[in-house]
Amino acid sequence: MPGLTVTLTTHGTVYNLYTLIKASFPNAAGACRELTVTSDAANGVDKVYIGGNDVTSSSFGIQLATSQSVAFRSDRNNVSITGKAATSDTDGSKLDLEWEYA
Repeated sequence: MPGLTVTLTTHGTVYNLYTLIKASFPNAAGACRELTVTSDAANGVDKVYIGGNDVTSSSFGIQLATSQSVAFRSDRNNVSITGKAATSDTDGSKLDLEWEYA
């Protein structure tokens, strides 16, 4: 399963997950069978918020504390990466991203 660690440089900024992945994997598809997002163990007390492209710290789908993760799964390649984004409450928060295609 491909994966990478990305840094959310500036708190409050919305980072599209597909854009982050494409920066390192230019041939990555916009949908996958499984996408796992983990708040890196080095984040300390940082909170990372996952949601749509309008995610904020007060309007989000999922809040991750350090080392917590969420997996989006399907039996087909229909988990959208393009529609998912992240923001954080602290500069320099790290996310570990892993994805798998059917």
